[in-house]
Amino acid sequence: MNIKEQIQKEVDHWMTVLDKGNLEDLMECLHPEVLCANEKKPTSIGIPKMREKYFGVIENYETDSEFEMEHFTEFGNVAFVIGQFKTTLTDRKTKESREAAGRLTLAYLKNENNEWKIVLDIDNN
Repeated sequence: MNIKEQIQKEVDHWMTVLDKGNLEDLMECLHPEVLCANEKKPTSIGIPKMREKYFGVIENYETDSEFEMEHFTEFGNVAFVIGQFKTTLTDRKTKESREAAGRLTLAYLKNENNEWKIVLDIDNN
């Protein structure tokens, strides 16, 4: 499996564990010092901040997520993917749905165990 295929597999896994509502598996996808920059929100750093961000999503919504890779590049132990994402969020109580969509950039860093972990998450939704 080449690096692009490895990263696509990691992105697919990220979307799957989000949609299954598995917060711990979602956090396992991240580098400990992950940076997250979303539109109209302060930059967050580290897994504890990402846990806060996704806890509310997972607790309050069922999600159905998609990602279409548009660009991929890698530099040794760092890989970048840019693409379009779409997530349908259905409120667990009211069953009302809304959609979040936009561009997403993820940077992956290969750690000392040869695992690709998200070190940067930027989206514009």
